[in-house]
Amino acid sequence: MSPAPGPVVSAVTAGDSLLAHFWELAALEEEARQKGASALVAILVKDQRDFEAESGAEQSGDEDEQDAAAERPPLGAARAHDVDRALRRCSPLMVYAFKRLCRGLGSSRHGARQGFSLAGSELKDALLGRIFGYAAVVRSERPVPPELAASMAAGLMQAAQKKSFLREVSATVLLELCQAADDSTLVALVERSGAPLASWLTAPPTDASPEALLLALRLWPRLPAAVVQSCPLLPEGFHASTPLPANLFMNNAGAANSKAVAVAAAAFFTRHHLTALLPVLRATTQSHPRLHIVWPTLLALLMPGFSAEKEQRGTNSGAGAIVAAGFCPAAGPLESFWSCVVDGDLVQSSHERKYLAFTLFLLLLPHLGPQHVPLVFTPAFLRCLATNLKKGNSHLHAGAKKCMERIAVHCGKTAKPEVRIAVSLALQRHGSPDLERYARKASGDKATAAGGRNGADSDICEAHATELEQYVQQLQGTFVQTVSSSSVQDDGAGDVQQRQWAIEQLCGVLKQESVPAEVKLQVLQFLAVHALFSIDSTAAKKSKDAAVKAMVGRCIDIPLSQRKLCAARLITLADVLDKKQQLHQHGARHTARRQEQQAVYPQKLQPQLYLSGMAAFVTMLLQSGAAQLATAADGQEGAAETAESMAAILHQTLQRLQARLAAGGAIPSVEQQRLHALAHLLCLLLLHALADPVSADPALAGDLDRVSSMAVGRSALQRQQQLQNETAVSSVEGDSESVEGDSESDGEDAGDDEQPHWHDTLMDVLLSLLARNATPLPSAPLRDAVEHVFRAFADNLTATGMADMLRVLAKPLDSSSEDGEDDLYAFSDDGQEGDREMEMDAETEEDAEAEASYKEGGEDGNSSSKEDVEEKPAALPTDDGKIEEDGESEEGESSDEEAMSDEAMFHMDAKLASYFSVLKEGKGSDGSARTARHELINFKMRVAALMEVFCKRMPTSPLLPTAVVPLLLGLAAASRPGGHQPLAERLSSLIVHKLCGSKAEAAADRLVAEELGHQLRRTLYLASRATDKRVATAASASYIFLQRAAAASLAADCRAKGLQSAKDALSDFFLKKKSRLQRLLLESLMRRVPRLVPDLLSDVLRQAATARNEYLRLEASLLLAVALKVGGKDLPAALASNEAASAAAVLAAVGAQYSKPQRQLETVKVACQLLESGRAVELASSKGARWQEVRHATTRALDAAAGNAKLSVALHRLGDLLAAPVSVSEQFSKRPKPSSKAGPGTKRLKA
Repeated sequence: MSPAPGPVVSAVTAGDSLLAHFWELAALEEEARQKGASALVAILVKDQRDFEAESGAEQSGDEDEQDAAAERPPLGAARAHDVDRALRRCSPLMVYAFKRLCRGLGSSRHGARQGFSLAGSELKDALLGRIFGYAAVVRSERPVPPELAASMAAGLMQAAQKKSFLREVSATVLLELCQAADDSTLVALVERSGAPLASWLTAPPTDASPEALLLALRLWPRLPAAVVQSCPLLPEGFHASTPLPANLFMNNAGAANSKAVAVAAAAFFTRHHLTALLPVLRATTQSHPRLHIVWPTLLALLMPGFSAEKEQRGTNSGAGAIVAAGFCPAAGPLESFWSCVVDGDLVQSSHERKYLAFTLFLLLLPHLGPQHVPLVFTPAFLRCLATNLKKGNSHLHAGAKKCMERIAVHCGKTAKPEVRIAVSLALQRHGSPDLERYARKASGDKATAAGGRNGADSDICEAHATELEQYVQQLQGTFVQTVSSSSVQDDGAGDVQQRQWAIEQLCGVLKQESVPAEVKLQVLQFLAVHALFSIDSTAAKKSKDAAVKAMVGRCIDIPLSQRKLCAARLITLADVLDKKQQLHQHGARHTARRQEQQAVYPQKLQPQLYLSGMAAFVTMLLQSGAAQLATAADGQEGAAETAESMAAILHQTLQRLQARLAAGGAIPSVEQQRLHALAHLLCLLLLHALADPVSADPALAGDLDRVSSMAVGRSALQRQQQLQNETAVSSVEGDSESVEGDSESDGEDAGDDEQPHWHDTLMDVLLSLLARNATPLPSAPLRDAVEHVFRAFADNLTATGMADMLRVLAKPLDSSSEDGEDDLYAFSDDGQEGDREMEMDAETEEDAEAEASYKEGGEDGNSSSKEDVEEKPAALPTDDGKIEEDGESEEGESSDEEAMSDEAMFHMDAKLASYFSVLKEGKGSDGSARTARHELINFKMRVAALMEVFCKRMPTSPLLPTAVVPLLLGLAAASRPGGHQPLAERLSSLIVHKLCGSKAEAAADRLVAEELGHQLRRTLYLASRATDKRVATAASASYIFLQRAAAASLAADCRAKGLQSAKDALSDFFLKKKSRLQRLLLESLMRRVPRLVPDLLSDVLRQAATARNEYLRLEASLLLAVALKVGGKDLPAALASNEAASAAAVLAAVGAQYSKPQRQLETVKVACQLLESGRAVELASSKGARWQEVRHATTRALDAAAGNAKLSVALHRLGDLLAAPVSVSEQFSKRPKPSSKAGPGTKRLKA
């Protein structure tokens, strides 16, 4: 029976002597803590003995046996049950002491944690003693009976469950117990009913512990088959044809060569299984910063020959000997492990897990061969490494620094060259410059510290040329020879993986600056042969060409997919090398470096055009008869013949251009740029045609041949005559759709059979190349070449070529918008008439409601007045993407601009039509509408880049004004719902920053009045009605651009169109309630085109006096202030002719009613500026009735503004100006400073 509960002890009843000992436990001095702990334990022991003697609380032996025989509660409640049972046997003072000791362990006061743990360490010592006793029994090398083994296993598991810091040591002893047991004892521990280890081995990964995974892996070779199948921690459905070796996780060379080990590793290290084990692997960070014991076991399975025992890793038979013997991890399991566990989880989580990733990297690094380096030196890991290496105050800085030092030591001079080069390539490809610099520094420091060697000689980021050449030969041998896979995959799959690695490494090596040019050419030829041809050994041996004979023995037949990979790397690499060489030859910043390299590698500075060399090499192979084109798929033999014919034409054209370039200084620099650009494009097209015969088009090669002969293959006299002909026929007349091909440069008469202008043909070719889907070949080099050619010939662009680009940019993105919706935001004169149909009697009520609902900082959101449109942000587009104009929809427009069909709007030559047909069919893809839309977006982006080049290269071109409206239509289509926002941003930047930033005044002499009026109306409508802010901003900038061009025109009708459009803009701003124009647009128009100000002054004055509400009158006054500043010398005459309007504007400023005094103050200030400008002062001094009314209104306003000091000062100033009949200069010199008192002019007004 349990004793009756005694009195509860608290801090009040415990006594001062006992509490003093608790204070001693928190002392900083160790002696005081030990003294307090001893005294406290003595008091508690004495009190417990007295409590047991007095109450008889100790149970008899029979009761203990009954408790032991009673059924124990579940595992989750066992610990709480034991604690309650123990506390019932303790005295109240002992219970109080236990609770206070537990609370004190978390205290931060002085030495409380150390002292309280010293007093409460009895339980931990007991558990450790029990574990050490079990370990002594296991290591005694005596056989353990099955019953004792089961009891010891249960005790070890119980200790692991009680204290988390005892789990690893308990699991270690438990593992030794299982390894020392015989098979029958092990079966009793893991399989039979009530087996102690069954709960660990059958737990799901979400509930399992790292110690359970350790036991499952280390016991895997001895576990019964039923246990292996039921264990979720082991691969599901794994069946080994041969049993796993018992010494799998030891340092044993036999286990490293075992095929069963490779099969087990391939089954365990799969992405699916590793993803399921992630919760277990994350839990290993509880032992941070120490490495959990399960990780060496995992690495021993991943890398055959790696020892899971730390003591054996440092011996001569450890990792170093295994690597020397050729034992390396399989590429497949290593890639899965690193990408899933390290890159996918550890480096993206906490500091503890990132540190674990660094530790695993240090363990793997000595075992990595050159083929494994790209698998471990991944972008995610190197980015984490560089980030923590850069920050000196980071918690992981020391760990990252240690990793870089190990990398430097691993890649020292004693390392194999291929390993050092592979690490160097990985750091250069994915690492930051800081990482490379630190690697060089660490390499030098470590080398010097280790053996006194020169640190500069140990630079791992600049491999020596000799080592690179040897590595290149080794990679080529790896590619050619048949490699057996080291994994369970079939040999063919192993060859594919090995060749892909060799290709990537070859590409990385060629980017090293220390590689000689001859080696680069040799590697490019190696890639070209395997990308394009199948070599006939017999014919190659008979060839007289040494390069053809060299191909024998170095070429193998590979699958078409690998040929595509080789072709893609060939094109990209040759293009990169050409551009890098041009940078070294022409860049002044590389002069010093070139001089330094001439002393070391003089042979590699010889000029070498890699692309042209590859074009000549593949053409030579085709003509030798020893090589056959092998890039065509089955059934595409005709495509191969077409590709060869296209390559022949391109080669002939390329030879003519190269012969022209060989003339040297006799060619102007502009023509040299054109020749280089065309030659570069021809080389790329030749390689593309042979690598992808389906895309070959001999007609395209013929067009380029004609362009090269007409554009760069003519004499200076012929070129001058051609330029004169182009100037005579390239004037912009009518709409861009009606522009036909210009006359031939050789002066032939125009006719039905006339060929198009050579630049129009060139534009057809360039656009067709931009529309091409080059997959799987790289498209970036081809796009860059197209852009360079366009830049070189930009000054010869015709109206037809411009119209072709604009049609592409204005084409709708989806087919649903092609029927009647191409002409977005259409504007017509009839639409303007609809806006003038307003009910004037309803305006008064609406204005009154607007004034009543006006609040500080803006209007009510439901108001339809101009204030609401002005002060609120631009609204979103409507659901259908259109903007209605004053009750009149888009469909009610005039017949002269009704929406055109897709076929009519994009009427173009056969080549441009084929571009869109290719896009709609989805060439190179599944042909879906989504894919075709994606291709069209890419096409538009590339054409937009050409437009940017043209605006930058030819800012004075007369073709630029014609591009305004089509670009705005393309922007409106991309900005609508369902459009494409990145494309809209690109077009908006093109319009605002490139097009409108060009010199509009230079294009004034080519403007046509009718077309200019049409463009002004369209841009003004978009600026006024577009609900998308991006479209409205671009339209406003385009409108000012066109007004600048109109004002600079020598034609009177063009200037008249511009003035009429400016008046329409003012009318739209002040009279149209649906207008979204901003005052800033009109102010910018006056500042950028000051010539319009005198003619617009009357309209501005009229609106300042008669606008329908005070907000619009204030807007008119602010516009008037800008007009007075930029009006120029014609302003006084304009004011003289608008005397009545000026008086009305001043009268409205002082006599109208204002709901806000600040608005009246602004208008009065503008009225003072008006009277100070030109002859307005003399006009104001006249005795006219209108000005007399202004004076009386000013006097009344002064009386009403007695309480507003700022308004009174402004009215005093206005009164002085109205009463002083002097010139402007005298008025400024004699007028005193404004004050709050009435001036003399005000006194005369009152008299």
